[in-house]
Amino acid sequence: MQEELQKEKPSPPGSSGSPSSLSTQSKRKLFVALTQLMREKDYSSITISELSEKAGLDRRTFYRHFKSKDEILNLIIVEAFHKHTENLKGLSDMGAFEVNKAYFELLEEYKEPLILFKEHGLLSIVQKRISEYLPLLYEMFPAENAQENDSWALTFKAGGAWSVTERWIEGGAKETPEEMARLVTLCAPDFIY
Repeated sequence: MQEELQKEKPSPPGSSGSPSSLSTQSKRKLFVALTQLMREKDYSSITISELSEKAGLDRRTFYRHFKSKDEILNLIIVEAFHKHTENLKGLSDMGAFEVNKAYFELLEEYKEPLILFKEHGLLSIVQKRISEYLPLLYEMFPAENAQENDSWALTFKAGGAWSVTERWIEGGAKETPEEMARLVTLCAPDFIY
C-alpha cells in the first residue's frame, strides 16, 4: 500500500491531470456521481450500474478505471496525499504551526467528501490511509530527532493525528485551519502531521 501512495499519481477530482484526458474526465464524472448518490442514499446500497448511469457512462467504463466503489474513495485520499506532499515542499517554514496549518488547509479543501465519509461510516478508510501515509511523510521530511521516525512513535502520532482529525470532522469542521493549527501546536508544540 505504501508503494501505491508513492507511485500513484491520481488525476481527478479537481485535479492536476490534463483536463482533456478522457480517462480523467470519466474518473471525475464517477467521483461526482458517487458524492451525489451518497447525499441521497446509503453508500452500501449504491450499485455500479446506478453510479455509472448517474455519471453518464456505461459499466464497462467504470470497470476500466476501478474494481469497486471503494477505489474511488481511495483515489480521493491518494490525491490528497500528493497535494499535501506538494504543499509541504512549498513551505519555507517547516515549524509545527505551519505544517499543521497546511494539513488542516488540506482537510478544509476535502471537507465535503470527509463529512460524507463520516455520514456513511467510511472514515476508517481515511484512518487506514493516514497510518500508511505518515511514515512516507516522515521519510520525505525527516525529523531532526531520529527517534521521532521510529515506527512506534509514528504509530502514536498517526493515532493522535487521526483523533484530532476525526473530532474536527464530527464537529462539522467549523474551526479554521489556523485555529486547528494553533490548538494542536499549543497542546503538542513539536507535533506535526
